[in-house]
Amino acid sequence: MTIFKPEIGPGFFDDLGSEDMSVLKAFNELIANSIDSWIQKGKTKTSRGQLTINIIQKDSALIITDNADGMNKQDMINAMGFGVAQKSSSDFGDNLMGTYGFGLKASTSALGSHFEVISKMSNKKVVHSVMPIGKMKDEQSWQCDIEEKINPKSLVDEKYIKSFIKLGKADSGTMIYISDLRSNLEVEVTEVYLRKELGVAWQFFINDNNFGKPVKIFLNDKKIKTPEKGWDQGGQIPNTQI
Repeated sequence: MTIFKPEIGPGFFDDLGSEDMSVLKAFNELIANSIDSWIQKGKTKTSRGQLTINIIQKDSALIITDNADGMNKQDMINAMGFGVAQKSSSDFGDNLMGTYGFGLKASTSALGSHFEVISKMSNKKVVHSVMPIGKMKDEQSWQCDIEEKINPKSLVDEKYIKSFIKLGKADSGTMIYISDLRSNLEVEVTEVYLRKELGVAWQFFINDNNFGKPVKIFLNDKKIKTPEKGWDQGGQIPNTQI
């Protein structure tokens, strides 16, 4: 028997983004990661606090932020790699929606060919990874970079980052910055469609739930709500909840 370690080339991430993942599924994967991190933030509903997730399209980029538990450097390295089971060893493993962090890489790659993850745990250093996946494929060289500070290779500066996420000593959370957006991003979905579908997908968290306060999800500064049913909202019978 011959044991071997599969080799992954620097173009893998960009190729992953060209696979058949819809924009809706990509957003759902990122929201799931935020909620998983929030669940692990505390052992009780009260200790978890209020989770707020913001999805913003601005300056030809997508920014997704949360105030969940955040990541340290090793968490970030694991998240950018493959096959390291982080969540399955958690005390809340049975309640979490992901295990290997594959959704983070697949979803960000599906949305754009450059992404960055800025994350911070409470009373820990900020960690900032830069993933120029399109450039890595074009140049066939590994250029992933993780720093325990605002990464100097970032396409955005510290002031811009701090306009979206708090980085004080006690703060925690994650910001994902995605640029060089895929050509299908605006064509495939509309904001109205996303708002309704996200409201359906996350209705059990944006309302009263078993883990804490109703999760607040915003799309371009407008709160996601569970859509009213009825004929005009995709239901089966007009003027009903069916």
